[in-house]
Amino acid sequence: RDLTEIAPVYFVYGNHEERLCYEICGEYKKAFDEAIRGLGAHMLRNERIPLIKRGEDTGIDLQGLELPIDYYVKFHKNELTDAALERMAGRPDPSRYTVLLTHSPVYGDRYMDWGADLSVPLRACARGAHAAAGGGRRHGDRAESVSQIQRRSVHR
Repeated sequence: RDLTEIAPVYFVYGNHEERLCYEICGEYKKAFDEAIRGLGAHMLRNERIPLIKRGEDTGIDLQGLELPIDYYVKFHKNELTDAALERMAGRPDPSRYTVLLTHSPVYGDRYMDWGADLSVPLRACARGAHAAAGGGRRHGDRAESVSQIQRRSVHR
């Protein structure tokens, strides 16, 4: 709750929430969602919202991406197609800067191909080294995932 007193807090479902909802959905999901909202966090379940600062539109959209449980299979990377991404998240507005909030860093390159200007994989798991592995940024028509940026900096 302390974070929500400082700044807006945004939440996207990850593999644990998806797995629990897949296995025992219904009342758990409803109670979980209510608890998160009760803390003052904004849930972005494949939703896009504009960032507003002091009553003014910043030109930045936050897009939540909730991947179905099928995309969290260990040792197997399911293909995340353009059609699947568009079905879940629509298309970003090219006139705005889109920050994609998701849980899985595995599809970082796909997020950038989709049109995210910045992808931020939100992971609270104890895998700190992997926390930003799928993030990335876009410069004009060129997009780079964090892994591309890291590889380039290692080879300098």
